[in-house]
Order: sequence, then C-alpha cells, then structure tokens
Amino acid sequence: MESLFADRIGTNYVPSDSEIEQIQVDLASHAEELALIDARIRELSEQRDKLQTYIHAHKALISPTRRLPRDILEEIFLKCIPSGRCAVISVKEAPFLLCGVCSAWRTIAMSTPKLWASLHIPLGFILAEGLRPSVVFEWLNRAAACLLSLSIIDSYGWGDIPAGVDHDIQEFVQSLVSYSARWHSVDFRNTSSAMAKGLAEISQAPQSLKSFQFFGDISLLSSLNLLNGPSLRTVELHSDGDLDPALSLPVAWHQLTHLSLTGSITAGVSIMDLIILLGRCPQLVSIFVSLGGDDLTGAATGGSTSTVLPFLDTFHIPQFRLVPSIALKYITDCVSMPQLRHLHVPTTPSDSDPADFSFASIGTNLPVLEDLTLRLSAIPSQSLAETLKSFPALTRLIVDAYSWAPTNGGTDLCRTTQVMETLLDTSICPRLEELVVLQTVFVSRATLDALIDGRMEAPHRLQRLFIKFQEPPPGNRGILISELSATETESYLSRGLDISIM
Repeated sequence: MESLFADRIGTNYVPSDSEIEQIQVDLASHAEELALIDARIRELSEQRDKLQTYIHAHKALISPTRRLPRDILEEIFLKCIPSGRCAVISVKEAPFLLCGVCSAWRTIAMSTPKLWASLHIPLGFILAEGLRPSVVFEWLNRAAACLLSLSIIDSYGWGDIPAGVDHDIQEFVQSLVSYSARWHSVDFRNTSSAMAKGLAEISQAPQSLKSFQFFGDISLLSSLNLLNGPSLRTVELHSDGDLDPALSLPVAWHQLTHLSLTGSITAGVSIMDLIILLGRCPQLVSIFVSLGGDDLTGAATGGSTSTVLPFLDTFHIPQFRLVPSIALKYITDCVSMPQLRHLHVPTTPSDSDPADFSFASIGTNLPVLEDLTLRLSAIPSQSLAETLKSFPALTRLIVDAYSWAPTNGGTDLCRTTQVMETLLDTSICPRLEELVVLQTVFVSRATLDALIDGRMEAPHRLQRLFIKFQEPPPGNRGILISELSATETESYLSRGLDISIM
C-alpha cells in the first residue's frame, strides 16, 4: 500500500496542520481495515481450534493403541514395572500411574495380577506417615496367585523409635507372613528384632522362596524357619557385626547357586570356615564373601583338594580386606573349581609366604579363568611374566596398581609399564580382549602405543582399554601420560578399540 508521505517516513520532517489532518483521516480508514482483519483472524483461529479438536479426537479413535489386544497391553504394562527393584506405592510410577490414564487402562491394570506382584514396603512410611497398612494388603491381594517379590525396610532404625512402634511392626510383619506361601524373592533391610518376632510366625519354610536377602543382625535368623525351603537358590546376608552365626543357620546350603556373605571392614569369615562353607554348597555358581580373622594365613599351608564345585563361575571378595596370596592358593588347593571364569580377590604378599611360592601356581588350578583382578603389589616383579602365562584363557584383565606408599625408587611406577611390556608378547594371554589398569601413576606412552598396535593385530583383538591414574607421589607430578587427542581417540575407535584414560 502506497503512502503520500512515503518519502518522509523515517526522517525528521514535521508535517503541516493540513498534512496532519490528512494523515489522521488516512489512519482512521486503515485502522478500520485492521480491526476487520483481527476479527477475521479470531474467527479463523476459533475454526482452527475446532478443526484441530475434531481431528485429534477422531485420530484417537483410530490410534493403534486403542486397537491393541488386551494381552498385548498387559505385556506393555508389565514392561513399565521397574526391573532392578520392587515397585513403590506412588502415583508417579506403575502400576498406579497406569491406573490414572483412563478408565479402560485402569480396568486392565487392576485386573492384571503380575502388575502387583512386587512391592517395596518402607515400614516407617507405611506405619507413621498416614498411609493405611491395608493399602499394602490390597496391593498384594491384586496379585492373586502370582509369586511375590518384596523388599521390606525398617526405616525406624535410622532415628528415634516412637513408643508402640515395635508392636505395630511385629503385627504388620505377622500379617505379611500370611502371604509367605507366595514369596518368591524377599529382601529385609535394617532388620529389627520386632521384624524378626513377626517372621517367627512362619511355621514352614516358604516353598516358593527362591531368593532371600537380609541386612541386619544375622543372629536374628537363627530361630526362623525361612531358609530351608526346596526352591531356595540365592542367599545374600550382610551384617555389620559378627558373621560367624551365619555358618550355624538352618540353611539348605546344598541347593544354593548364589551366595553372598558380607560384613563390615572388620567382619568376615575365616579361611577354614570359608572352605567348610564351600563344602556345603556343591551347586554354587557364584560366591561373594568377606574374609576376616586375625590371621588369614594361619591355615594356609599344605592344602589338598577335598571339595569340588563343578559349577562355580564367579568368586569375589570385597576390595576392603586384603587376602594373602598364599591363602588364596590354599583355597584353590582345597577346593576344585574347574569351571571358574571370574576371580576377583584383593591379594597381598605375606611374610609367611614360602620362598618358592609363585602366584602362577594359582593359575594352574584355574585352567579356564577368563576374568581376573591382579594386584601388582602381590606379585614379585620377576614372576610377572610367569604369572600371566599361567592364565592362558584370560579375556579380561584388571590390573590394580594401587600402592599405599610408592617408593622413591619407583617400584610401582615401573610395574604398570612392565605389565604392558609383558603383554607385548601376544602368546601371553592370547585371548585378551579387555585391559583395565586402575590406580597407576605412570604409563610409558611408547609402550602403550606398542601394546595397542600389537594387540590390535593379534588373532584375538584388544577391544577395550581403560586406564585410571591415582594421585602421583610428591616430586613425580610431571610423569603422567598426556591425554589422547581427539584425532588419536577417533583413530582408535575407527579400528574397533574402546579406549579411555582418566
């Protein structure tokens, strides 16, 4: 649209009185036109909204979700339940979240028993925060005949316990016991004596119980009829106190496939008790156990095989308690583990080690071991190659180079590089696919490059390399390997090597 004053717009021109009147008349007509356009826009906007609502409503009618068979919807609903923990009583998570979508989904969710077959029960919240305990039992009843996975935690143990709560806890747990015939997996945390009194109502070990976890005073279990059912396969016991009572518990040891027995830094079972325990568990596939005792080397002499664990795949001892290498040798001498593939034991040298002792003698007892954690401080430098040669089936090697007090001579500094130099020979650990180096203070860049190049060309290629540095000792802060450039990292990735240096 053309204006008579187009050449004046954007300038400092001052119109005359007659021109002002002319401009005002022109603006009035355009303002009317603008008002008509705005009205039309509002009308079109309303029409658009109505059309959009219409389209969305009818698209919903023909959406694939509406046409899904009920059994498919049920399977989708089940995938909404957490896989690594029990479901919680919350409208922000399934199954309650699903019930709030629409009446049809609510009907399906409420009538799908498997949706309600797991539940986390924090007693402090259930009994003290106004949530009716009956909600828990309504939930479990919806599970119908399904086997139950429960986690029960006595959160009162973390603070002051109100008067009368012990009775409430005992009464509540007694009510849970009425569902024990359907227990499949149960996890008791921060277990109190009141909880144990409630569990004492179980007259017969749950026949369907497959997995049992317990965190608390293990002696509370001694009088309970929980751990000798025919289906029990997994037992995890953790105590901040003494672990000795665990060995006298009425457990169906002979049928266990997975056992975890852990305590605090100072708590653990002795070497001899561990061997006795392993002898009771011929079906074990994995064991995670804390060792303890004043002298872990006291019995570690002259062992001979008396127990066979034909299915044991994983043997793991927590990092916070070091085990003399000779004690580990004693265990592998006394207990045959022909299928052991994963061994993670924090070993350390001992003053009582025989002069002719070699860590390689452990490897000869474990012919198919694939995954090993090796603490360099437990292995004399001169026997490193022999030790690595004794594990020919290794695919994953974790090298723990941590040293409490690195020497000025650099003993620990050379060892990580020595491992890499040894592994340059691809006939040593020929199947190696993953190398993890932890808590080292020095790596030779030249050796690292040579290792990568050599192992990437080997028949069994190196697929992952991870190196994590510890804080270097005073005076040696300039010896850390430089970070890989983006170009170098990209080059390794393109060759199929996942590499990370921290």
